[in-house]
Amino acid sequence: MSGMTMLDYVHECPARLQANVARQHELCDSLVARYREVTQGGCAPLRFVACGSSYHACRAMQAFMAHVLGQHVEVVTPGAYVRYGATMPDAFEVMVSQSGGSTNIIAALDYARKLGRAPVVLTGDVTSDVRDHAEVVIDYGVGVETVGFVTVGLVTLMEFLALFALDYAHAAGRLTDTDHQRWMDELAAAAQLHGELRQRMEQMFDAHEKAFLNPGTTFVLGDGPNYATALEGALKIQETLKVPAIVYEPEEFIHGPNMQLTPAYTVFVIDTDPQPGRTFDIWRAAHAVTDRAYLVSTRIHEEDTAISVDGAHISELVSPICLVAPFQYLCARAMATLDCEAEHPLMTRFEQTVSSKTERYRATHDA
Repeated sequence: MSGMTMLDYVHECPARLQANVARQHELCDSLVARYREVTQGGCAPLRFVACGSSYHACRAMQAFMAHVLGQHVEVVTPGAYVRYGATMPDAFEVMVSQSGGSTNIIAALDYARKLGRAPVVLTGDVTSDVRDHAEVVIDYGVGVETVGFVTVGLVTLMEFLALFALDYAHAAGRLTDTDHQRWMDELAAAAQLHGELRQRMEQMFDAHEKAFLNPGTTFVLGDGPNYATALEGALKIQETLKVPAIVYEPEEFIHGPNMQLTPAYTVFVIDTDPQPGRTFDIWRAAHAVTDRAYLVSTRIHEEDTAISVDGAHISELVSPICLVAPFQYLCARAMATLDCEAEHPLMTRFEQTVSSKTERYRATHDA
């Protein structure tokens, strides 16, 4: 895996997603068993504590897990967990850190231990620092991802959370064999659509290269589960291309933020409506101001700035797994073309003052 780039990992996502669908029980058995033990075979509310891309993955699958398990699902940041508490004192707690070296997750784990709680940790590296702060550490199936701009780690976490909910609900009798298989088929379809949307974005990049290599201030609009997709898209644009990217629900965007729109702005609108509706109209309105208004959709559109595929056979609840692909590809390719992965030299001062990763993680990855 050495020498892999972000673009390589974007291409790898569909195959890894498909492989993990086939490994459902192997991947999920430990978390299912722990949840069953804590709930004594029943169900309980769930709380996920995560930040960055891991937070976005949990938010993306929040509605799916709530629907399948029939339980309230809360997703909070480590800072909110430690400083302000949580709304469900009896929730089953899961903390997530792909690297296993996130300082805020470790602080949240230590805080939970003081309260007498024992959260499960999901990670991509079970040998990392989190193992010293948690009783149960589970590998969620990302494999090795050596590039810090999370791609495979994001979509495999989304899929893992869905697989866990399905596995538990099926075993508990909440899902029939038919319903379980239907959802499994949708997850497999979402994996394939990730690849199709990546290919569509590749074509769009070829046609709009100058715009994507100089996006300027960018809005990313999404709602429901795909508000999390918008959050991830904006995060990736900021991390890789070093430009401002702002997230809104479409309706919130047109209540004020849209007033700053000019032809120099870029806008991405995520639309999963089965028929052209309000979100589509908001994209058209943005396109009337800027040619850099792109529609990202699971419904086929013929417009020349539509990044779309036929995803009518999958639910909006699983659509973030594929709809994040255009943003991953855009950022990976533009960053490589512009050679802008490096941060400003003064960022070393920032890291010397405060870091998001443990010393052990930094020493390992800077070597």
